[in-house]
Amino acid sequence: MVDRLTLHGRVDDDALDNLLSDVRCAVQLRSGHPGQMSAAICELLSRGVPVITNMTTHGKGHDGLFVVDGEVESVARIVDSLQDQQRVESAGASARSQAQCWTADRVVTALRDWLRSQSVGQTELQ
Repeated sequence: MVDRLTLHGRVDDDALDNLLSDVRCAVQLRSGHPGQMSAAICELLSRGVPVITNMTTHGKGHDGLFVVDGEVESVARIVDSLQDQQRVESAGASARSQAQCWTADRVVTALRDWLRSQSVGQTELQ
């Protein structure tokens, strides 16, 4: 896998735009994530970059968001499936389409639902 991956540290906005215009997919794996979503994943999806992650907080996954167990073999299978340019374009379109579904209203509803699930027995949210 090492020969297929490029790791980048922090880059400025122009460099980021250049990097993301030429990637097949992005990978974000975390250990011990306490349920938060990743702004980086959301940005990548909105740019049409397919993402491989083990962060189940982003949902069940779809053609542009591949939720895996984090094992190297699982990631390698997805990377291998993205060797075909048509497959990459299809996954990118799915990523962008899913990102567009997250309107402000949907975010508010999701946040309200989450807050309600955390405040069992407390005052009802308006």
